Amino acid sequence: MAEQILKLRDKIALSDVAQLRFTAQNLVFLASAIGLLAGGIWTWAPVAIFMILATLVDELGGEDRTDNPHPPAALQNAMLLLNAPLLFVNATLFAYYFTLGDPLHLAAAFAPLGVDLDAARAATTRLDLILAILAQGFNWALGLIAAHELLHRTDSPFDVELSRWLSGLGGDPWMALHHPAIHHRYLGLPSDPGTPRRGGSIYRFYVSVYIGNIAAGARFERERLSRRGSSFWTWNNRFLTGWLICAALAGYFFLIAGLKGVAVYVIGAALGRFFLATTDYVQHYGLLRVEGEPLDARLSWDVYHFGTNAVLYCVGRHSDHHIYPRRACGDLQTRGDTLAHWHGYLTMIALSLAPPLFRKVMQPRLDEWDRTFATEADLAYMRANGIPCASRV
Repeated sequence: MAEQILKLRDKIALSDVAQLRFTAQNLVFLASAIGLLAGGIWTWAPVAIFMILATLVDELGGEDRTDNPHPPAALQNAMLLLNAPLLFVNATLFAYYFTLGDPLHLAAAFAPLGVDLDAARAATTRLDLILAILAQGFNWALGLIAAHELLHRTDSPFDVELSRWLSGLGGDPWMALHHPAIHHRYLGLPSDPGTPRRGGSIYRFYVSVYIGNIAAGARFERERLSRRGSSFWTWNNRFLTGWLICAALAGYFFLIAGLKGVAVYVIGAALGRFFLATTDYVQHYGLLRVEGEPLDARLSWDVYHFGTNAVLYCVGRHSDHHIYPRRACGDLQTRGDTLAHWHGYLTMIALSLAPPLFRKVMQPRLDEWDRTFATEADLAYMRANGIPCASRV
């Protein structure tokens, strides 16, 4: 089976079908929306099936270091723009499961098509709803990946604004502030909340990165407005309008399902941001630099597995993204001046949920990084601060 997957992977990577890689995320959203119309186990099964298939493709198919052909720019743009409406359709249909009414008249609109939303809700158990919340949290995390791509398009105010609303659904409408201004500038330094410390768990990182990024976003916006001679309390303050985005989204869920809808939004956003935090965690875990050293490729763990990069807009080619943050996702390259994980993202994320197991898997990789990429200043810093590191000898 593994040999067959390898042959299929190579055939796809070298054919025109490769141009359709970035349709995968929207296909997940479409299947998820159809599942929500069906009810029962289908409220969560499409996402679960996708996760299983993507993991199998990654682990049995191995790495895909193909740099060409790249998807056409028009296709990339279309898929990114389609991401938002499909994701909000999912969110709307999911919110319907927490009300008995038909506030947006969707049940009446779908009835002529043979879709019975009332029957779908009746067929859905509490366990289904719990699993569906996890599935939608995962979907919203995928939306945050798309938002990440859009926020780097600083020459397009529309794309950046769309990024803010997408990331607002994932509980972080401030990502367009803190991500380029803090994470991309201070990666690997103690001042970057988005660089996970060696030995720290994903759970501690989730809390610190979320709080740290919100604080960093507020500080950055305050300094930006101060340089312009403007007050912090202005409509031009993107930190404050980020809260308004959250309030608007919470109000939308309230319109559909009242306080239950607000709770669903908060829980879904928290889960979405957690799933994204796991991605951040495996991208930079344990890597560092000292003040004065350049920001280079060695500060990211790459993932070159086919499933990962097809669904996540090539975010696995992460070191190249940090060197060229405005390079389109389909144009990101493989590199030889960094290390790559042995597994795809979903496997690494699953491992991160069990910190002792994750540290055991990562230790040989960290040792290799210490011997190959750490500078003498890095090693001295780690020894001075009690951070375990490998010796070059």
